[in-house]
Amino acid sequence: MDPHRPVRLDADFEEERAEYNSPFKVGDSVTHPVFGEGVIVSTNKDCSSFEVRFDSGSTRTLRAAFLRQSDL
Repeated sequence: MDPHRPVRLDADFEEERAEYNSPFKVGDSVTHPVFGEGVIVSTNKDCSSFEVRFDSGSTRTLRAAFLRQSDL
């Protein structure tokens, strides 16, 4: 591998990197198509996944791509 040759990132990796710039933060109300309404209670270091406590009482760790801002 030539250290001076530029590295090409594939499209999947670019999408994953874009996810790190997520608009979500702890305390945000979010919705998930299966689990319903919830609140973000924590995030990992790079904000690529979030622990969400749903109205049903369950807590799930999900990637930002699976969440939407709640209309609350």
